Amino acid sequence: MPFQATSVDGSEIALALDSGITFATEKNDIALVRGSLIFFLKTGEVAVPPFTIKSVDGTEIGKTNSFTVQVVGPGQNSEELKPYDPLMLRFPRLWIWGGVLAALLILGGIVYALVRYSRRNSALAVVDLRTPTQKVLDEIRKLEGIPSFQERKYKALCHLLSDRLKTYLSFAYGIPAEESTTTELFQRLDGKLIASQNGELRSIFQVLDLVKFTDFAPTEDEIRAVHSQLVAFITASSTPVSPEPVLSPGEAK
Repeated sequence: MPFQATSVDGSEIALALDSGITFATEKNDIALVRGSLIFFLKTGEVAVPPFTIKSVDGTEIGKTNSFTVQVVGPGQNSEELKPYDPLMLRFPRLWIWGGVLAALLILGGIVYALVRYSRRNSALAVVDLRTPTQKVLDEIRKLEGIPSFQERKYKALCHLLSDRLKTYLSFAYGIPAEESTTTELFQRLDGKLIASQNGELRSIFQVLDLVKFTDFAPTEDEIRAVHSQLVAFITASSTPVSPEPVLSPGEAK
């Protein structure tokens, strides 16, 4: 490993490191010898091993004493570099955690509100296209499947059937049927029904009122018959039929 040098008297000499020798440092990676150059890998004071001194013709002249050099980095002064502080993990303060938690809660609230709003709009988008008559008929048909038939709670069932029938009469004939007794109901329907409709409706209310207001206990077949009769009446009278005009004696010729 020859290094060119000049002696004190100006003659040229060569300096060489013995094969396998390393710099006297804590680790062997402080310097690398590449050809005639020495590359120091760390800054600071480095102990340099003795060099063998040779003449130009290769004759060994002697050895140098061990010495130290102060290694500095590019653009730095001779002051030894201070090591960097160790990297420390710092955890956020409590107020930062509080802010993060509050932000998450607000975000969760916004997501929840959006979900509720979308569901509400979806529910509002479903339009019931049934007519009022169809709605009443559907409700009456559903009553056949409630436990009242199985448990023979016919009084409660007759109240429900009567209420649904009066609801239909209210919007079909434009009368306050739901607030009327049976007698008042037929007074308000006077002239609005044909004879067959009037008779059939009276027959239905007679059975319903009998069960509602007395201790009469009908059979299941009787209740089912009234239920079917009520459905048939509403279905047939969905479009009210105007009663035939009564002709005066002079017109009836």
